[in-house]
Amino acid sequence: MEIADIFVVNKADREGADGLVTSIRQMLDMNPKPGPWRPPIVKTVATHNEGIEELFSAIEEHRGFLVSTGSLAARRKERIRAEIIRLWSAGFQHYSITD
Repeated sequence: MEIADIFVVNKADREGADGLVTSIRQMLDMNPKPGPWRPPIVKTVATHNEGIEELFSAIEEHRGFLVSTGSLAARRKERIRAEIIRLWSAGFQHYSITD
């Protein structure tokens, strides 16, 4: 499983949701080199507007963390670099070496 910045368990009112939260927590605990950000696990029931404020708070907290560590700027720069490479590569897909 890819490590997310925030884990959201929607439909948390359904059977198995607590088990999923426990499994995610155990997976996070197994990380031999935990970083400075531990992804929170937020339970929501979107159809009843439950957990939405907690999710919004977790998103704001994570953004603050990214800004304070300089990671937000680095992620943006990497995203832009990857997009430029993708666009540049896509422009050359229609040409062959023999053209």
